[in-house]
Amino acid sequence: MFVSILWEGEIAGCQEKDHERLVDIWYRAVVRTHTFLTEEDIQFYKNIVQNEAMKELEVWVAVNELQEPTGFIGLNGPKFEMLFVAPDQHGKGIGTRPFFPAFRFFVSNTYQTLLFYSFLYSFFRML
Repeated sequence: MFVSILWEGEIAGCQEKDHERLVDIWYRAVVRTHTFLTEEDIQFYKNIVQNEAMKELEVWVAVNELQEPTGFIGLNGPKFEMLFVAPDQHGKGIGTRPFFPAFRFFVSNTYQTLLFYSFLYSFFRML
């Protein structure tokens, strides 16, 4: 199931046609940020993301003014499985601003939530 979060915070359905764009965002983000992986590793994981993971998760997509995907998170119930932003969009607040409605919707006020926000804050300070 795909859910798209627009800049204004509106939630709208995201079409299956965006699947390849999201996989491309995943690939470009991994190449840029996961420098410890070999190209062989990346291709291995890309196959899993493309053919399994993205279809198993609930995916929330951040889009720009033109309704083009710029980043996404993959949720498995209340658990965050993936968070990726297109490399050319790093540092623009995409990983925080559009996704917070999803965080509030899926995550209760637990210790895990505090750890997640702490991780998120540290992660985006590095970008």
